[in-house]
Amino acid sequence: MVPRATFETTDDRLTFLINIPVHPGCDNKLLQLDAQGQVSVPEGVQKSTQKGTQKSTQKILELIAENPKVTTQEMADSLGIIRRAVAKHIKKLQEQGVIRRVGPDKGGHWEVIERP
Repeated sequence: MVPRATFETTDDRLTFLINIPVHPGCDNKLLQLDAQGQVSVPEGVQKSTQKGTQKSTQKILELIAENPKVTTQEMADSLGIIRRAVAKHIKKLQEQGVIRRVGPDKGGHWEVIERP
């Protein structure tokens, strides 16, 4: 029989704790608990995530350089990620002063101000 998740709440029911058992044979190295009981991500996983972010950001800059009128949906399709993730990358690039949007959402275009 598979162990079931358990739910615990405080008496006032303002907070709760969910215990989800993991199959004994599961070797989950991605998530670990620190001394305070908080989930921590190993450094190697963090580095691979940072590399993925850098690659996505670089690809977005390349797509804009190739076609300044590229849409976020076209970028997402090219990168294989969701449009919302592209929007987050674009927001960071705009905050860093790397790119800017000229004109409206429809009919405008992107400009690369400086390469990181």
